[in-house]
Amino acid sequence: MKKSILNIGKALNKAEQTEVNGGIIPIRVATCEQVCRTAPRGTKCGPPHCPGVCDGNGGAYRY
Repeated sequence: MKKSILNIGKALNKAEQTEVNGGIIPIRVATCEQVCRTAPRGTKCGPPHCPGVCDGNGGAYRY
């Protein structure tokens, strides 16, 4: 633990970064604006906290 604390101010290499992250790569969810540019009407879009459906004209209806 002491060694870890002493290394806080130093840059981490790729292996150390993976160890800190647990090797998990975050998933990016596309926004309605990104999805609805080319999607047909009724396509579900948005992250779980602000869902919606595409209007077919490049926009979206939010719930």
